[in-house]
Amino acid sequence: RTLSFIDMGERRSISESVLLPVPLDEPAITMNRLEARARLGLTTEEPILLTVARAAKFRPSGQYDFIATANRLLARVPGARLLIAGETLDGIAPHLRSAPDPRITFLGPVENPNQLRAAADVYIETFPFGSQTDLLESALLGVPVVRAVGGGGSPLPHDEATYIEQAVRMLVHPSHRLDVGARLRERIRETHCGEGWRSAMLRLYSRAENLSSRQYSPALTPQHTTADLALEEWSLGVAGRGYY
Repeated sequence: RTLSFIDMGERRSISESVLLPVPLDEPAITMNRLEARARLGLTTEEPILLTVARAAKFRPSGQYDFIATANRLLARVPGARLLIAGETLDGIAPHLRSAPDPRITFLGPVENPNQLRAAADVYIETFPFGSQTDLLESALLGVPVVRAVGGGGSPLPHDEATYIEQAVRMLVHPSHRLDVGARLRERIRETHCGEGWRSAMLRLYSRAENLSSRQYSPALTPQHTTADLALEEWSLGVAGRGYY
């Protein structure tokens, strides 16, 4: 879980926090949707979902089970397929709570997922841990995204039903997903690329220069929140150990 500004104050005794956007290079688009699908052996008609993350981020923990949710999502759109880059079926097999839908393809690690992004209709973020850079890079190519389940604010879906509903709407309404993808791409370009990102960095430098020097003497106490326990449960699960 990424520390929020409140966490930084309470847990690190840091009163000044600034969120700097992830710097991204605008991708060089070398193929269109039809070319990408032809190379991947996909038809032009089938709705394609994509997600990209390192293997551990797909592992279920507590109430969160990405593969089980993906099964329910695919059941809503019979012709759809899900491409998973970053994990293999053998790798996730010991962690599965239910058999994956046959329309889920585990591709394993992919050095450059841009061909997959060019072929995809919708990008869905993994959970319990998302892969924010992969999400941003997909959106930068105009692929609309559905954020991970369990997020803390709009437009993050708080529950599985909302997550599935957002993905289904994009899959079955091409005009909606194209509109969302185009608007999101421009917003990310303005914030994470080129002059927009450099401006954010300059504002950070300016703010840092105006900080006064002070002694750092935090008075911290241990905390055992639901999020702390959930993180430990996930970490033990990834390591193949039980949770007690």
